[in-house]
Amino acid sequence: RDNCRFYCGFCSSTGSVINFQVQPPTGYTTLMKGVAGVPGDMYQIWTSPATMNANNQQAMYLTNTFKGHYKTDLSQWNSMCLDRIRVSIYKNGQEKAWIEFNSIGANQNNWFDPSRIIASSYTDIKTAAKEVFSMMGDTNTGREFLMSQHSNTQCDTYGWIMISTQNNCPFEASAGGKPAFLYSPGQTSSHFEQTQVGTGDVLAIMGHHGTCIVTVRPTFQVTNTAACVYNNKVYNQGDSWTDGCKYNCTCTDARNGNYQCVELCPTYSQLPQGCSLVKSPGSCCAVPNCGNHVYNPNSNNPAERGLCYYKGDVYSQGEQWDDGCQYKCTCLDATLGRYQCNPKCLSWPNLPSVCSLQAPAPGLCCPQPKCPSNVQINFPPGYKIE
Repeated sequence: RDNCRFYCGFCSSTGSVINFQVQPPTGYTTLMKGVAGVPGDMYQIWTSPATMNANNQQAMYLTNTFKGHYKTDLSQWNSMCLDRIRVSIYKNGQEKAWIEFNSIGANQNNWFDPSRIIASSYTDIKTAAKEVFSMMGDTNTGREFLMSQHSNTQCDTYGWIMISTQNNCPFEASAGGKPAFLYSPGQTSSHFEQTQVGTGDVLAIMGHHGTCIVTVRPTFQVTNTAACVYNNKVYNQGDSWTDGCKYNCTCTDARNGNYQCVELCPTYSQLPQGCSLVKSPGSCCAVPNCGNHVYNPNSNNPAERGLCYYKGDVYSQGEQWDDGCQYKCTCLDATLGRYQCNPKCLSWPNLPSVCSLQAPAPGLCCPQPKCPSNVQINFPPGYKIE
C-alpha cells in the first residue's frame, strides 16, 4: 500500500508527476481562452478589438495553470483564412465537449450559428430544435455563448453548453466562481436542473487555418481571344503557372478572364516545441525540422502528426525516455504534446527499523531495502529494479 501511492499514483497520496501543457488540436490556433473563476466577460472580450495576454505563451495553453484569459489579435479576420472554428470546454487538460463550425465566408461573430455546425461531440446538436443559440446569449440570466434547446423556466432548461455569469439557479451556484463553463456531460443535450452538469476549467475558441484563395480579375482585356492575363502574360483555359515562390495559379475561366491563385507553400500554424522551419537551398518552401523525428500535421500516421518536447529534446508518440535517475517518461499524446513522467525509484517512508536502505548497485539508479529473512518485502506487480 505504501509503495502503491508512489509507484502507480492510484491512492490518495500521489507521486511526483510532471505537468504537461495542452495545446490545440493539430492545425488549430487558439483565438480566445477563458479560465473559469477569473473575472472577465467572455462575450465582451471576444467582441472587443483589444487583445489579452497575447504574447504570453503560458496563457495560450489549454489549462487553468495561468490565471488569466487569453485573446489574440483578430483585427485582420478576413486575412486569417479560417475555414473552421472549434468551441471546446476543457477540464484538467482533457477536452470534454466541443462543437465545430464552418467559418468560410463568415465574420468574427456570425460563424456562431447552428446552421454552420459541421461536427460535434454531441450527436443531436445538428438536428435538434434550438431555443437560444447566441454568443450574447440571454442577458436576463447572464448566460453567454448559450446553446439552449428549450426552457420552461429560468432553471428548468435543456441544452448543451453555456457560460454562466450569475448564480440564478442551483446548478450555476454549485459551479463556483464566475465565469463558469457548463456543459452537458453526455453525447446529447441535458436537463441542467436535474443532471449532474459538467463544469470545465477552460473554454477555448480555436481556428483552423484553411488555404487562402485569391481570385483576381484582369487589369485589361485581351482582344480576339478568351484568355487569362497575369503580370502581362497570357494563359489559356486550364493553364497553370507559378508566381515565384508565392502563388500557384490556374486559369479557371478564360472566357471571363478569371483565374485562381493559392499559396504555393503550406502554412504551419503551431510547430511543436523543438522544431523549426528550414528552407533548403533552391527550394521555395520551408519545412519542419525536428531533428531525427518526422513532423507532418497532415500525415495518416499518428506518430508523425505531433511530438512531445522535454528539456530540449523531442519524442514521438509512445516513445519512452529516462531523465537520469529521477524520472521515466512516456509521450502519451504527441498531437497535443502531452507526456507524463513518473519517479523511477520507489520511496520507502515506512521501512521497518530492522531493515536498511542499501546504495544502488553499480549501473543502477535505485537504492534497495535489505531486511532480515523474517521480513518480507512485497514489490508492486511488474516492478523492475532500475
